[in-house]
Amino acid sequence: MSMLKKVGWRFVTLSLVQLLNLSFPIVLYFLLLQRIEISKIGEIMSWQMVFAILASLSNYSFPIRLIPYVEKLHKKYVVEAYWNKLVQVRFVFFICIGMLTLLLAFVLPKIALFSFMVLVGKLISPSLFLPLLSKNKLLLFNNFLSRLIAVVVVFFMISTSNYFWTNFIIGTSELVVSILVLRYLGWDLNFKLSKFSLLIKFFKQDVNLFLIQFTNAVIVMITIPLTHLFFGAHIAGVISIIDKMIMVIRNATGNLFFSVLPETFETKQIRSVIGVTVSKFKILTIIIFASTIVCLFLFRELLSEKFINQNISYYLALASFSIIPIIMSTPYQIMSFRLKKYASIFSISKTQLVVLVVSLLCFGSFLDVYGIILSILLHESICFYLYRKMG
Repeated sequence: MSMLKKVGWRFVTLSLVQLLNLSFPIVLYFLLLQRIEISKIGEIMSWQMVFAILASLSNYSFPIRLIPYVEKLHKKYVVEAYWNKLVQVRFVFFICIGMLTLLLAFVLPKIALFSFMVLVGKLISPSLFLPLLSKNKLLLFNNFLSRLIAVVVVFFMISTSNYFWTNFIIGTSELVVSILVLRYLGWDLNFKLSKFSLLIKFFKQDVNLFLIQFTNAVIVMITIPLTHLFFGAHIAGVISIIDKMIMVIRNATGNLFFSVLPETFETKQIRSVIGVTVSKFKILTIIIFASTIVCLFLFRELLSEKFINQNISYYLALASFSIIPIIMSTPYQIMSFRLKKYASIFSISKTQLVVLVVSLLCFGSFLDVYGIILSILLHESICFYLYRKMG
């Protein structure tokens, strides 16, 4: 099978996974919009992102650190070794964050305490391993069932008076489905505890990868909490739907990343593979961008009905320009990771985060929602420029 066909097949499978993964949160967003104020949705999404960032911290350097070992991960003992380490790292962070949450329980809002379940839900989730193990059908089942349970329970339970339960329900559904998937895989929940010295050595070896992954997670998730903090819950609620659209694009590029990545292990000509990929990505970028604009035009009346007194169609149209730098930087990111340029990657991530935070505060103060969207476009464009320059 040609490289293009193999990449295409992986991408289609992973895209189906992400389509289901993202359709449910969007359905959930509109379901909440029918029942509670947009400012309360902003609170829900803000605290959800805060604990999602902490959950990414608990993932340490997974799955980035596994990329060089993809071809070995189909061996059972290798999977067990890395799963054992990941669960231990997660438990360490879970205990630390749990104690901190208890100490701050008297000052945190009720929704923050209930949102802690988002972190608990990811405690034993094996979803990071499944794409690397090529278990995409199982990943599809995992994502579909956990999101479906959450949407159904929210539909029957959540109202204005108890909206703070939303994130608790989402976390609980993910935890329940993770247990089912682990039982199916036969992975042991009673992990073997490593010696403390070995665990410390493990941390030191992967500190750069951890910093890269955590910084990238903050970049992806910090926009809504920062907007909530500095510009209020109402604007955070509006930004949430824009963030959902951008998240669709990010997940598509993640699919592209893991679709092209295996091809770089089958040849030493990494740059030639990436060169072919770049030309294909240009065509893909045009198709996705054009499709997004057409969809916004077709559904503009529906969006206007759902978001009264909000220029949501214009916001989404402007945000759709982020598609170009997000997708086009992906081939260069693949090459950078395969060539293990971790110091340069971390430097780009730090620059991107600083630009995002500073521009969000500056542009958001003067241009409101448009300013926040411009800050997203700016940091993504800088990311593309720096990766291309490095490549």
